[in-house]
Amino acid sequence: DAREIIFVPDRYLAAFVAGTTGRTFITWPGFCPTHARILPEHVQASQALHPGAVVMVHPECRPEVTAIAEVLPGFLSETWMGLVAPPKTPLAITTRISTAVAEAVRVPDIAARLMNLNAEPVGNTPAQMAEIVRQDKERWVGVIRAANVTVD
Repeated sequence: DAREIIFVPDRYLAAFVAGTTGRTFITWPGFCPTHARILPEHVQASQALHPGAVVMVHPECRPEVTAIAEVLPGFLSETWMGLVAPPKTPLAITTRISTAVAEAVRVPDIAARLMNLNAEPVGNTPAQMAEIVRQDKERWVGVIRAANVTVD
């Protein structure tokens, strides 16, 4: 397909996907501030402390970082924020809290502040958040086992 593609919301991920696919994109000027702060010298300093370690870099990092590190095409890592309650908290309470948060993130000023930080205001239900946590756990358990990660 030769149609133009507008790639939203991350210019660094757009650069990564363009390099992987050979496609040219019209890129959105947004970026993840956490990934954008990572510089080549940060990765190189970590490599010096841990010689021989595998370096995994999220494709939303700057191109100069993905160029010096090992990147996993198709790798998915999402940053999310959520509220948690102690185990066995009654559903009525967690539902009331999640409903209040969902309403709050829809307030225009709050939504604008979050979006200005490149955060997407969502306001999930407890069941939706539990599914996100379950999927992340499933994803990362595989990565940790594959990389033979241990805690010193």
